[in-house]
Amino acid sequence: MFVLENENEDPFQGEFQFRGQLTDVTNKWAIDGTVFEHPLTKELYSIWSGWEGDVDVMQILYIAHMSNPYTIDSKRVEIARPTFAWETNHSPHVNEGPEVIIYNQTINLVFSASGSWTNDYCMGLITAHIEANLMDPASWKKRSEPLLKSENGLFGPGHGSLTSDNWLVFHTAAYNGSGWTRQIRLQLFSWNKEDGTPIFTELSDPNKPITLPQNEPQRHRYQLDVPVHHATFNVEAHMTGFHTIVIQVRSKERTQTTNYLIIINNSTTYTMDVLYSDNWSSIFISVQLQSGQNTIDLTNIGATPGEIYSLDLVSTSNNRSHTTGLSILLFCLSFLIHFQ
Repeated sequence: MFVLENENEDPFQGEFQFRGQLTDVTNKWAIDGTVFEHPLTKELYSIWSGWEGDVDVMQILYIAHMSNPYTIDSKRVEIARPTFAWETNHSPHVNEGPEVIIYNQTINLVFSASGSWTNDYCMGLITAHIEANLMDPASWKKRSEPLLKSENGLFGPGHGSLTSDNWLVFHTAAYNGSGWTRQIRLQLFSWNKEDGTPIFTELSDPNKPITLPQNEPQRHRYQLDVPVHHATFNVEAHMTGFHTIVIQVRSKERTQTTNYLIIINNSTTYTMDVLYSDNWSSIFISVQLQSGQNTIDLTNIGATPGEIYSLDLVSTSNNRSHTTGLSILLFCLSFLIHFQ
């Protein structure tokens, strides 16, 4: 693991400096590092997934104290290893992807378990009391059942990040048995106020709409009566400039990429390559529109069939850089786009 540091609070500003490798004295194989500040002592801790030795037989979760955000100053301490059946059903046995969120008196460590290349990948929970000695393995208690697992036509949820307004961001397999071909998803969670642990409901049906997260720009939806291979949308933009559109599409052949041609106002042309999924996928793209009426022509091209169901125009009332940044992030994770 390695560290880049930027002194600017806005990560899109300033410059990142290379601070070197983040490791303990063993310098064993390590991934998925996360850093958190203790709310009472203000001390820093690092938690990561690593090997006990030099052979890939098991991934264990370790904790260590830090003197600053890029230096470990203690020995590593094991706080969890795969033991339950849902953690040990594939080889090597894996605990990884630790993420810390603190609520009331409970330090919650959400992690991923089982084979990330399988449908059995899932998410579990380890907790410690806020006043406990975090460097003592006995302070950490693992829940015996997973927090989130495959269901409702979604498979292999893992590597969750939790936001301050109670959204879980994670990835799942793109389709049944897709392995490391993945999609990014999010859904709401809540809190058990008695013990300070997160409550994850079952995986949301991917084909049902959900309420937008707080502060997310509103959308105007243009929806078809039935899915089609070609559609022309007449879109009203209130200003000239870049706008984010969200296209709901679905591929028809497993393991194949579906290609779409996008033409804006009969001139600007984009091509979009979408990976197969068992479900509808929302594809974000930033395009330039003129004030007033615009035509957006979408066509499924190439040998692999696909369907188009709707187009959303994202409101530009929020900061443009925020909207564009979201589009770029999701596009990088989900699909390839080529400008012509």
